[in-house]
Amino acid sequence: MPFPEPLKRHPEMFRKRTVKEQRITDRFPILNIEEPPRFDPEAWTLTVEGLVEKPGIFSWAEFSALPTEEQVSDFHCITGWSKVNNRWRGIRLQVIAGIVKPLPEAKFITFSTVSREYYDWLTLEEAFYPDVMIALEFEGKPLEAVHGGPARLLTPSKWAYKAVKWVRHIEFTDKKVISYWAQYGYSNEADLEYE
Repeated sequence: MPFPEPLKRHPEMFRKRTVKEQRITDRFPILNIEEPPRFDPEAWTLTVEGLVEKPGIFSWAEFSALPTEEQVSDFHCITGWSKVNNRWRGIRLQVIAGIVKPLPEAKFITFSTVSREYYDWLTLEEAFYPDVMIALEFEGKPLEAVHGGPARLLTPSKWAYKAVKWVRHIEFTDKKVISYWAQYGYSNEADLEYE
């Protein structure tokens, strides 16, 4: 499957930054549904499987050695706050896709924690947006466990509950799942509403 350059989203999404009824904060509030797992770089693994030619398991040494990029983007929590101009460094999903080679029928990617209790999904198109990545660093430092470190999904054009923390499992599928928060009445797509 050929991988296009990162897709450019609709220009309106770049012009509009203010999300309805959000307050801007300098803090980075901590909201977790499970305890942050202890990070052991010798034991940590990331499983990538599903509708791919080359499923695999990355060690931390292998995963963290993949090419990274830096970006500045905003972070919007559905509880009413936004943190803007955050500097992240991470691995684009195109890099991972280039290794495992999704099959033509792969249309979605599901991301989950080691416990599989928390999970969410993106379309393949959304996963290749230019601001989506598996973030490893925040503001020039390794991402703290309370904020999803060592590796969390970053989805700036979605509500932050889409940005799965402590990613340990990635599955390419032909259908989307009902995400963790969608079971409780939140949008399964998590699209932002701009002012």
